[in-house]
Amino acid sequence: PAVVEAAAYTAYAGHVPALLRNPGKLAEGATYGSALLRRHIRLLTRHAVTEAHGADRVEAVTVARLDRHWRPVPGTARRIPCDALAVGHGLVPQLELATGLGCATRPAADGTVALVLDAEQRTSVPGIWSAGETGGIGGAQLALLEGEIAAHSVAAHSPAAR
Repeated sequence: PAVVEAAAYTAYAGHVPALLRNPGKLAEGATYGSALLRRHIRLLTRHAVTEAHGADRVEAVTVARLDRHWRPVPGTARRIPCDALAVGHGLVPQLELATGLGCATRPAADGTVALVLDAEQRTSVPGIWSAGETGGIGGAQLALLEGEIAAHSVAAHSPAAR
């Protein structure tokens, strides 16, 4: 088995202070990494699945190394037998609805784009709140807390609360 990841985890080396301020995330990553090691699962970073093979079910995938522009490097493709394939598209928040409604965005520390939010999870558009990855990648626990903050703020600002 293998995990094929397009990102290069070495990019995090330039963000050591931020990583050290988030020991919970470091511990979470170490837990996942040790689980992969214990189960002898290869981690192929800067690679992508370029093809899936099989008749009635997946039997193999073709994996290729990616260049710095995220394109497959010619001559690096190899076929890996498998019986399952899961595909994700990374941690890029989907902001189309919010930006279509006029919500302002900002560059996030990880290179993605996030919504501009205040301490109550309000966007730049009155009457629109947001929680979770739209405000910046932070993980499940942060998303849950932001959801609670947004819910309390919505309740406090509702006409019934006045």
